[in-house]
Amino acid sequence: MAQDWDEFMDRLADRFRGSVELIANQQDHRYLNAVKEVLEATGRPLLDIGSGRGEWLGILNRHELAAGVELNRIPV
Repeated sequence: MAQDWDEFMDRLADRFRGSVELIANQQDHRYLNAVKEVLEATGRPLLDIGSGRGEWLGILNRHELAAGVELNRIPV
């Protein structure tokens, strides 16, 4: 049952949000520099809860900026 829900949410995101690549590109350009500034100013760690398909979390991980938590078992 949980797997069915995960697959449904994955298909829903594909249809209404756009591709993983499109969303990751938009988030990278919109938010990455602002997040870096906040992290440098505060020195606090960043945790992404409910990472969904993980586009944003992937960007943060590539820059070694965050950890994330997501219950959906469908990998991106």
